[in-house]
Amino acid sequence: MILLQIAKYTHMPKPFVVFGALFTIYAAFILFKTIREGYFNGIFSQIINLFHEYYKAFLIFVLCMVFIVYFIDLPITRQCISWYNIDVYTILDFINSMGEGWFVISVLFTLSLIYDFLGKSNSVVVLKISYVAAAYAGIFNAVLKFIFNRQRPSIGLEPTNFFYFFISGDKRLIDLMYAYNSMPSGHTITVFAAIVPIILYNKSSLMKFLLLFYAISVAIARIYTINHWFSDICVSGVLGIIIGLAIYRTNSYRIKANAI
Repeated sequence: MILLQIAKYTHMPKPFVVFGALFTIYAAFILFKTIREGYFNGIFSQIINLFHEYYKAFLIFVLCMVFIVYFIDLPITRQCISWYNIDVYTILDFINSMGEGWFVISVLFTLSLIYDFLGKSNSVVVLKISYVAAAYAGIFNAVLKFIFNRQRPSIGLEPTNFFYFFISGDKRLIDLMYAYNSMPSGHTITVFAAIVPIILYNKSSLMKFLLLFYAISVAIARIYTINHWFSDICVSGVLGIIIGLAIYRTNSYRIKANAI
């Protein structure tokens, strides 16, 4: 009787849930192997080198961002609010989900397994570099969100509200999880970091266009759905490109002279 009662209220998890959990565990071991192989080595120093190499462009970019924060962010957000349409919002919110870090890394990791099965070692290496870039971008993004803790436009139309957690009397840690972590955009920085290694290596103009279209679509979706300011997207795109380029440079020696 006791066993019948237990069986009545106990159900086996759905197959896809079990498969997803096992896939995640397997991916964790592969990621650990990737770390041991040195894919993450020298990335930060390469990022510093890129900032030093292009410091003039970086200073100009910072000045442009200050101008955008004070004069461009609010008008663009207000325009997006005035353009609100439930059908458009639904489509762009779906695109948002395609920019989630777990989605991007899962797709790249799965593709790397397929190419490994097909014996295309070069493709595997490039995809490894790509998902390492996505993972590193996610870590980099979390640190910068904590530093800037900028107010999201969906919380209040105050684009200059930075460092909220540090300067306000309201010290709720929960605010750092969404309300005040607008800059940079995790979706945008992850997607741009992930596509850069593939774009740099791939010779197909169509593939490059599709990847750029995908990344820009995610960026636009983040603005239209009032999750981010325009300046958040600009900063995230540039940082994503820098991270992707840095990781590609540090690991390019692993790639043979063949195209994907």
